[in-house]
Amino acid sequence: MRKYLTLLIVTTTVISGCALSSGSKQTSANGVGEVRISAARRHSPIVLSGPTLADTSLSTASINGVIVVNAWASWCRNCIFEWRDLQQLSKANSNVTFLGLDESDSRPAAKKFLAAHPTRYQHIFDPNNAILNGIKDLPSVAIPTTLVLDKQHRIAARIMGRINSDDLQNIISDLVAE
Repeated sequence: MRKYLTLLIVTTTVISGCALSSGSKQTSANGVGEVRISAARRHSPIVLSGPTLADTSLSTASINGVIVVNAWASWCRNCIFEWRDLQQLSKANSNVTFLGLDESDSRPAAKKFLAAHPTRYQHIFDPNNAILNGIKDLPSVAIPTTLVLDKQHRIAARIMGRINSDDLQNIISDLVAE
């Protein structure tokens, strides 16, 4: 019984996003969980790196400025729904780097998806979910998940579920202005 109670508490904590919620703004609409973290409460900078779907290597360590990282998969329905908005936001925010993170997918399925859904930015291939799961205090329980890194590459916002383009634009604008 104690084992199941512990599992329930851990699961509830992960689903609610409590690991990143201290001192942050949280909203939820249409099943989307958004967490914004004030500059004073952000953790240490993170580096995301791995092989791209174009068979090169990519690391956020070589990127300057604000970064929007969108975790997606070819089989994810909400990923398809938000795709056009992400492409438009990347075009409208040329001073921000957008990066895709293909998770829980096969390379052929991901490449087929990208052929059918053109993209404006590079994508890291992460078939085993190792990249997001390797970030301390970041529960990765949903695809799509979008992280917004500030200029120092600290997590400033996390959106679990389909993005709202107006909300994401507000987050981007705030971080660019910091």
